[in-house]
Amino acid sequence: MLRRQSRQKQRNSFFCFKCSAGVTTHENSVLDVYARPTFSTCVLRFILRLFLVLACTIASVVLFNPTCSDSSSMIMVQPAMFKSVRCHPVCVSPTFLLGLPSLQRMTIVRMLLGVAMLVPSVTGGWSGGDYSVLTFAQTKRDSQSEWSYTFSYGGTTFSSSPGSLSNVTSTFNGSGVAQFGRFESFTLCVATGNLTVQYFANVDAFVFLRNPKNGQTLSGLQNVWPSFTIADQVPNRTRCMGWSEHYFFPGTNEMDLSGCGGLGSGGPVFLYDAPTQKIPQPTLASAALAPLSHLSTSRVVNCPPHGKNSAPNISACALGVQSSAMVSNGSFTAGLLVARPGLVRVSRAFGALIRQYYNTTRLRGPGVTQLSYWNDNQAGYSWWTVGPNQEVWGKPEDIYLKLKRGYDNAGIPIRGWEPDNNWIVTYKDGNEYGNGSGTAKNWIGRQWDYNTELYPSAGSAFTSKLGNLSMVYYTNGFDVNNSYRTKYRMVTNGKDEMEPHPTESRRMYGDIMGAAKELYSMEMLFTDFLCYRGPSMAAYSDVPLGEDGEHLWLGGQALAAQDHGIEVQWCMALAHQILMSVEFPSVTNARVNGDGGLDTPSLILPAFLAATVGLGWSKDNLRTADRCYVPGLYPNGTVKWPCGSINQGEGTSGQFKMQTQQTILAALSLGPVGIADQLSSNPMNDSADITSNVTLVMATCAATGDLLQPSYPLTPIERMLTGGGGFGDCFGPNHRAYTFGCGANALATYTAVSNGSSVNVWWTAVGFSAGRGQPPKNISLYSSDLAPMIDQASLPSPSFATVPAGSFKGIGTVLGGSYVYYRHDFVNRRDCSTITVRGWAGSVSFPLDNDFGDGALQLNLAPVISGIAVLGELTKVAAVSEFRFVSVTGAAPGKLTVVLRGKPGETVQVTYVVVANSSLMCSTSNITIGQDGTSSNTLQ
Repeated sequence: MLRRQSRQKQRNSFFCFKCSAGVTTHENSVLDVYARPTFSTCVLRFILRLFLVLACTIASVVLFNPTCSDSSSMIMVQPAMFKSVRCHPVCVSPTFLLGLPSLQRMTIVRMLLGVAMLVPSVTGGWSGGDYSVLTFAQTKRDSQSEWSYTFSYGGTTFSSSPGSLSNVTSTFNGSGVAQFGRFESFTLCVATGNLTVQYFANVDAFVFLRNPKNGQTLSGLQNVWPSFTIADQVPNRTRCMGWSEHYFFPGTNEMDLSGCGGLGSGGPVFLYDAPTQKIPQPTLASAALAPLSHLSTSRVVNCPPHGKNSAPNISACALGVQSSAMVSNGSFTAGLLVARPGLVRVSRAFGALIRQYYNTTRLRGPGVTQLSYWNDNQAGYSWWTVGPNQEVWGKPEDIYLKLKRGYDNAGIPIRGWEPDNNWIVTYKDGNEYGNGSGTAKNWIGRQWDYNTELYPSAGSAFTSKLGNLSMVYYTNGFDVNNSYRTKYRMVTNGKDEMEPHPTESRRMYGDIMGAAKELYSMEMLFTDFLCYRGPSMAAYSDVPLGEDGEHLWLGGQALAAQDHGIEVQWCMALAHQILMSVEFPSVTNARVNGDGGLDTPSLILPAFLAATVGLGWSKDNLRTADRCYVPGLYPNGTVKWPCGSINQGEGTSGQFKMQTQQTILAALSLGPVGIADQLSSNPMNDSADITSNVTLVMATCAATGDLLQPSYPLTPIERMLTGGGGFGDCFGPNHRAYTFGCGANALATYTAVSNGSSVNVWWTAVGFSAGRGQPPKNISLYSSDLAPMIDQASLPSPSFATVPAGSFKGIGTVLGGSYVYYRHDFVNRRDCSTITVRGWAGSVSFPLDNDFGDGALQLNLAPVISGIAVLGELTKVAAVSEFRFVSVTGAAPGKLTVVLRGKPGETVQVTYVVVANSSLMCSTSNITIGQDGTSSNTLQ
């Protein structure tokens, strides 16, 4: 229904003929705005439309003589505003023409006036591209003429699968305007429809469209478009990165192209040259191939299933975008192909383009921009793990209220809470409230009302006692005996659990989330086990034409949240769901590793993919305390769950280690920072107090509780991802999924700050040891590790929420301007006397802690503006952050104007360096935030 409603809205907009002001809104927020015409203008417009209908009819007979009753002969405007054409290009139904918006009318006018928009081309060929080149040509195969194509970039060439275009009857060249600007196109006609490729020169990218003829199903067309053979590829010349469709989305690097795409990658597939260990690493030519429409069901595919221990039949492999089977007649599917010099470069280009296509502005709210407290699995209070007796540490309401009092007294500005076990749920061996003496861990939801056995004040009063702050609420589906099954159509998900039917998802979730927001201060939905729940809904095919059950169910949940101003975290998502999130702005973040977040090797590729499509990533809850303080007790007071104990494979109180590293990861992830430490004792003890490390917690936020974050999530540098440039290639059979840099990890991010007319960029790099292998004692950082992450031709916005404007053309090897750098240690090096600042000369080597412990090292680069480099807040993880630094503007040589944001009366210590005559002089300025929450100051 989601897609169907969009098409219906667009179809209705085409038939507007009225003398009044209005805005015709097309899918993906492309607007055709028309002014209020006068009556005489309306008359002239009507006469012109009649003329066009007559001219079209004459041209139909004179030029091509198609049958006008044949609906397949109409110019077709795609639902996503791709102006592709059907294979009889001029015959247009009068009713359709009368309703066309101005852009489509102009296309037809140009065609009728002789401006060549479509040129029949039965022979010859077509070519387009800049860094990469796509070429179509007619060739001979078995004495028969057929079409084929090649895609070349950076010394690599892929050829079309043999015979994949053997049924082409005619071709057309074309041009037009769509999402990415002006395009040139090439269309190949077959009996059942057409295949079109569009080249957008301004972004140097190709879009592949697949249009069935009306009355035909998509199965009547080639199912994979484009389709490239890998049989002629040199072994280990090209590697690839993808995300297969199984539990969660860890992703893999494949050395063999036969594994690329595998049984279907739900996300994009990135191709890149095999790395070398040369330092610095030469540029690796790279390409991205991905679905662009129907993201819940289209896949990147390659070799047919061949069994885990069997070699694939290479000649049968076809690397390409397999179209969705869940597409209505007369619709279309689309794929995207783009190449760039470098893996990071092409990933940023892909992310920018797909967000531009869907106009994805993320609705980032307090859940990902303010400090919170979480008790998800592996937290200090791991309610999920200890079974039906949820009072082993004391009554949950008492614990939360004592935590609030402790954080208030310590000056830690908690702005949100995730109670986790607040709803009425069903446990095995539990009582009516979900509590009992059984041993089963976890639960399934039954009713979205507070469990008054655990929270005696009930929901509204309890959230009021917490200060009516933003609340995050957890859901993993519903028990078969839930409270909603009679009001809504609910169906089973194959596991003795229930969900609203896909057609009921938006209504049901809208009702219960709306009530939770009104009564219980709900701000974020934490929805879990999507790798199971989503596919189970795909089985329900009784949905509107063109929809599929999973898309309608999960999209309905996200849209219901958006309807009520609620943001969403997706947990245990599949790769295609992460890609699909670009359709739903309310989804702001996704979990990227296991419970507790300590398994850092497993977060690398999921964090990379999440950030690419505009999602902050969550490392899960953050434990900053030095240890677990309170074991879980039986009702008689004896210990049931000692600190560090395990119940059915999961810890009951989390692990307390790598606190500094984990704080850095959380603060720079652009996901939630949800601290999860215990009290020092049972909440009934008067002496019970918080155990959180105040220094670490306050390093993540301002006094307002607003998180101090960069402008893009922390992600791996390219040499780490590819295992090249001195990091060591450990992607053997036992290492390919989770070991990067042979255990050496180097990640980076940036903060863009306004300078009045554009932005300046600050950089942060983080290094630590984790994973298999023997990591080196030192790693080097180069400008070429950082520069590909931004588009110098279209500098990034300070806000990650906004749609990227650039397309990342070019190589991206220089930072632009002068920089200084220093080792950032927000725990121990907190003023000028404890840091050493040096001029950036393009590279630096720094040591790693090789004991696989905390071992987190942070390096910051600051731009020199008007002879001054602002280092920022040395006591914060993000020394220069999007929230704190509104602007940094060069006022005059040797002077900067800095505008800060914060809590009225808050004192912010800003450290900066004056650069003069090759000398660096470090200074600090204590700036007090004004009553309006800002302060403007001059540094000199």
